[in-house]
Amino acid sequence: MFAERFGLSADPFRITADPSFLYFGQGHKDALSAVYLSVLESRGIGALTAPAGMGKTTLLRYLVGRLKGKAAAAFFPHPYQTRQDVMQEVMRRVGLGASGTAEFEQMSRLQQRLAELKRRGYRMLLLFDEGQALSDEALEQIRLLSNLHSTNLNLLEIIIAGQPELEDKLRESRHEALRQRISVMARVEPLREDEVAEYIQHRLSVVGRSEELFLPEAIKLAAEVSGGIPRWLNHVCHGALTLAWADDLDRVTADLVLEASRELPRAASPELVDQPEAPRLMPTNETNSGLQAFGKAEGAGD
Repeated sequence: MFAERFGLSADPFRITADPSFLYFGQGHKDALSAVYLSVLESRGIGALTAPAGMGKTTLLRYLVGRLKGKAAAAFFPHPYQTRQDVMQEVMRRVGLGASGTAEFEQMSRLQQRLAELKRRGYRMLLLFDEGQALSDEALEQIRLLSNLHSTNLNLLEIIIAGQPELEDKLRESRHEALRQRISVMARVEPLREDEVAEYIQHRLSVVGRSEELFLPEAIKLAAEVSGGIPRWLNHVCHGALTLAWADDLDRVTADLVLEASRELPRAASPELVDQPEAPRLMPTNETNSGLQAFGKAEGAGD
């Protein structure tokens, strides 16, 4: 709709899996480094939390890509509710049938398979997403999986990822044993204002816009009303661009961002949004340099 008007080849703020739109803020990079090293150093269980809309699942898939050749990874996107569900899916993902066998037999067969993979030089990584929705029973089974060892070496690396409620869940006394097994607790923090500016410009540059389109005041307000959450930032920026197109404007102003923010299903800064209506995967250079620095640590991807 507005792409041609602003010299864009496509909508820069659409929800897409296109890796060229991938942008990592410092919070993403720090969390990625923490869980990456946790796997390489065979620390057992790591946990990663992020507010909804921060790109947690994208980060996990990027992690899997970075570990290619270093670990065999199995990604579990659904929150399991029973121990049997967890075991059956884990067994299936490592190439073992699980039906009709007792749990201790499943664990024994799994340990043998993992030991075989270890001898062949493979780490096995299990990534459980939506950890805040895993049942207590499923979390206990994940803890039991972390018991699998061979000659004092972990046979499994495990990452449990979820929204911030996962941290609250792990603090509960009934999960004390699991919490003690967690060696890394990484958090993805929302984008800072300067990162919001980079994020917006990066997505615009991917679709062919190098000139300024969002005025500085508009970017500042977009950072505030979105709370630095990329998902909400995309909604606000898309709405503001639509309004600029409708009003035949060449730039996006703060007034347009404020108006667009009123259409959010949830506002990060309701005190701004509730004001009376005003009158009428290629990373950026910054991300590249950050990931190059992260790459140096290798010797030590919603």
